[in-house]
Amino acid sequence: MLPFVCRGIRRVTTLSSVTSAASRARSKPINTRSEAFHSPRLIKEKLQYATDVLEQGHPLQSLQINQEVLEHVVQDTPPYFQAMGGIADCLFTLGRYAEAIPRYEILVRRYVKRKDWNSVFFSFHFSRTPRFMPAHTTLAQCYAAIGNFEKAFATLDRVLWLQGNYGAAYGTRGDLYLQIREYDKAERDFRNLIEIEPSNSLAHAQLGHCLLAKGDTSNALAEFENSQNIDPDCHSALRGLAVVRYSQKRFHEALEFSERALSKELAVDCLLVQASCLAELERYPQAVVASQKLLEVAPTFHMAHFVLGISCFHLKRFEDSISSLTRFIDEQLNPPNNAVPTHTATSYPHLDPAERKQLAEAVAVRFRARSALG
Repeated sequence: MLPFVCRGIRRVTTLSSVTSAASRARSKPINTRSEAFHSPRLIKEKLQYATDVLEQGHPLQSLQINQEVLEHVVQDTPPYFQAMGGIADCLFTLGRYAEAIPRYEILVRRYVKRKDWNSVFFSFHFSRTPRFMPAHTTLAQCYAAIGNFEKAFATLDRVLWLQGNYGAAYGTRGDLYLQIREYDKAERDFRNLIEIEPSNSLAHAQLGHCLLAKGDTSNALAEFENSQNIDPDCHSALRGLAVVRYSQKRFHEALEFSERALSKELAVDCLLVQASCLAELERYPQAVVASQKLLEVAPTFHMAHFVLGISCFHLKRFEDSISSLTRFIDEQLNPPNNAVPTHTATSYPHLDPAERKQLAEAVAVRFRARSALG
């Protein structure tokens, strides 16, 4: 799931706050449209229970409850839109983005009475409609999740035109720019978000990733540490600190940060740092296990083959080493956009100096492994 997910469609409470009336609503089916129309309290309790169930991590059950309500309420009434929002949130949580999009669009269109988006009146109306902004922001996330970045950016641009200080939209747009490697634009959005919400630990961490991608390691490290000062368990900051410490060859610290991050959420970059640190610390059996786990998560991630091949060589598993290193070398020398490969690493302009060094090491170790096999 993308960061800065906003579920501001309705008020959220914990499951412990559900009243006994809500418990009765759970067990009492809604039989007819007339009963729903004449029992607003029952409808309200059902919707609240659906919200609580979703927040407790049961989207399928919440989806079923919201669908039941939607079938028995009058169209274009507040309960109808609340149930529609609940269904959209459940589908989003389940990763069914294409199905969620038309539901969020219904919520957005609820407030659209005419097509004059430049009207001062509509700017005033939208900026003060609490349900409109979160629905629009999550709709943009759905567009991005199915690969339609053009619509995602257009949606977020419109929200920020309507309300320039809406932090969640800056965070979401910055995150999308980070995905497509538009680092300058991502940095601008995260800085705007930090100006609006200085204590947003995730914004500081994401800004750190932008700076790290641009090669500004010192300022990236400062942002990761700012994030840690606000929230020591921020996953994005832990990931960034693991990468920075590994680049500084502080392998024990990098390993600690990567393992803390992995204890919270699986991330490919943390798995790679973990495996690489274990190999650098000569803990080769553990490095092999970590590399294999990385390949299970990302089978096409060629750096995992490099770490696995080096580790297997030191464990005298020469055939496995040759196999992994050959896979790594082939993928380095034959990237998708490379037309006619040659036979020397220095002939490949798509490889930076660090990648060429790794390639040369892989070739050398593979040669030694073949020699050891005779």
